[in-house]
Amino acid sequence: MSSWQADSLAAMTDALPGADIEPYGSVTDPALLDGWSDLDVVITSRAAFDVQEALQGRLWAFQSTSDGDAQVVRAVLDDGRRIDATIHGAPWMLPAPLPTTTSASTPPLQRCASAAEAT
Repeated sequence: MSSWQADSLAAMTDALPGADIEPYGSVTDPALLDGWSDLDVVITSRAAFDVQEALQGRLWAFQSTSDGDAQVVRAVLDDGRRIDATIHGAPWMLPAPLPTTTSASTPPLQRCASAAEAT
Protein backbone atom coordinates (compact mmCIF):
# COMPACT_ATOMS: atom_id res chain seq x y z
CA MET A 1 0.00 0.00 0.00
CA SER A 2 1.33 3.42 -0.94
CA SER A 3 1.26 6.47 1.31
CA TRP A 4 1.13 10.15 0.47
CA GLN A 5 4.58 10.44 2.08
CA ALA A 6 6.13 7.80 -0.20
CA ASP A 7 4.37 9.29 -3.23
CA SER A 8 5.61 12.79 -2.32
CA LEU A 9 9.15 11.52 -1.82
CA ALA A 10 9.10 9.88 -5.28
CA ALA A 11 7.70 13.07 -6.84
CA MET A 12 10.43 15.19 -5.19
CA THR A 13 13.09 12.83 -6.51
CA ASP A 14 11.66 13.22 -10.02
CA ALA A 15 11.36 17.02 -9.67
CA LEU A 16 14.96 17.46 -8.48
CA PRO A 17 17.18 15.35 -10.74
CA GLY A 18 20.76 15.50 -9.53
CA ALA A 19 19.79 16.39 -5.96
CA ASP A 20 20.38 14.07 -3.04
CA ILE A 21 17.14 13.58 -1.09
CA GLU A 22 17.40 11.62 2.15
CA PRO A 23 14.20 10.81 4.06
CA TYR A 24 14.24 10.35 7.82
CA GLY A 25 11.69 9.84 10.55
CA SER A 26 8.48 7.84 10.22
CA VAL A 27 8.62 7.52 6.41
CA THR A 28 11.60 5.16 6.82
CA ASP A 29 9.62 2.73 9.01
CA PRO A 30 6.19 1.67 7.72
CA ALA A 31 5.21 0.55 11.23
CA LEU A 32 5.45 4.18 12.40
CA LEU A 33 3.80 5.78 9.36
CA ASP A 34 0.19 6.91 9.27
CA GLY A 35 -1.80 9.51 7.36
CA TRP A 36 -1.07 12.15 10.01
CA SER A 37 2.71 11.73 9.85
CA ASP A 38 4.64 14.49 8.13
CA LEU A 39 7.41 13.84 5.62
CA ASP A 40 10.93 14.71 6.81
CA VAL A 41 13.72 15.05 4.23
CA VAL A 42 17.21 16.45 3.82
CA ILE A 43 17.80 17.91 0.35
CA THR A 44 21.29 18.62 -0.97
CA SER A 45 21.22 20.30 -4.35
CA ARG A 46 23.88 21.87 -6.54
CA ALA A 47 21.26 23.66 -8.67
CA ALA A 48 18.80 26.33 -7.56
CA PHE A 49 15.20 25.16 -7.23
CA ASP A 50 11.71 26.36 -6.43
CA VAL A 51 10.43 24.80 -3.19
CA GLN A 52 6.81 24.63 -4.41
CA GLU A 53 7.86 22.82 -7.57
CA ALA A 54 10.07 20.43 -5.62
CA LEU A 55 7.27 19.62 -3.17
CA GLN A 56 4.86 19.14 -6.08
CA GLY A 57 2.11 21.25 -4.57
CA ARG A 58 0.95 24.73 -3.70
CA LEU A 59 2.18 26.03 -0.35
CA TRP A 60 -0.58 27.11 2.03
CA ALA A 61 1.82 28.14 4.81
CA PHE A 62 5.50 27.79 5.62
CA GLN A 63 8.11 28.61 8.20
CA SER A 64 11.69 29.10 7.13
CA THR A 65 14.75 29.35 9.36
CA SER A 66 18.49 29.22 8.72
CA ASP A 67 21.48 28.34 10.86
CA GLY A 68 24.03 29.48 8.28
CA ASP A 69 24.76 25.94 7.09
CA ALA A 70 21.24 24.86 6.18
CA GLN A 71 17.80 26.26 5.57
CA VAL A 72 14.89 24.49 7.25
CA VAL A 73 11.49 24.85 5.60
CA ARG A 74 8.41 23.56 7.41
CA ALA A 75 5.69 23.50 4.78
CA VAL A 76 1.95 22.89 4.78
CA LEU A 77 0.57 22.35 1.30
CA ASP A 78 -2.95 23.36 0.32
CA ASP A 79 -4.01 19.69 0.18
CA GLY A 80 -2.99 19.17 3.83
CA ARG A 81 0.39 17.48 3.34
CA ARG A 82 3.08 18.52 5.81
CA ILE A 83 6.71 18.40 4.72
CA ASP A 84 9.79 19.42 6.69
CA ALA A 85 12.86 19.93 4.48
CA THR A 86 16.40 20.70 5.57
CA ILE A 87 18.07 22.21 2.51
CA HIS A 88 21.83 22.31 1.84
CA GLY A 89 23.69 23.62 -1.18
CA ALA A 90 22.26 25.78 -3.93
CA PRO A 91 19.76 28.61 -3.45
CA TRP A 92 16.08 27.78 -3.19
CA MET A 93 13.05 29.95 -3.87
CA LEU A 94 9.91 30.38 -1.75
CA PRO A 95 6.78 32.34 -2.71
CA ALA A 96 6.36 35.84 -1.32
CA PRO A 97 4.46 35.57 1.97
CA LEU A 98 1.48 37.62 2.97
CA PRO A 99 2.16 40.24 5.65
CA THR A 100 2.34 38.66 9.10
CA THR A 101 2.98 39.57 12.69
CA THR A 102 5.56 37.75 14.77
CA SER A 103 7.02 37.72 18.23
CA ALA A 104 10.73 38.19 18.84
CA SER A 105 11.11 34.59 20.05
CA THR A 106 9.26 32.71 17.30
CA PRO A 107 10.03 32.72 13.56
CA PRO A 108 6.97 33.79 11.59
CA LEU A 109 4.62 31.28 10.03
CA GLN A 110 4.12 32.60 6.52
CA ARG A 111 0.76 32.11 4.85
CA CYS A 112 0.79 32.16 1.07
CA ALA A 113 -1.79 33.97 -1.03
CA SER A 114 -4.64 31.82 -2.22
CA ALA A 115 -5.66 31.96 -5.85
CA ALA A 116 -8.46 34.41 -4.90
CA GLU A 117 -6.08 36.64 -2.93
CA ALA A 118 -3.48 36.64 -5.70
CA THR A 119 -5.86 38.11 -8.29
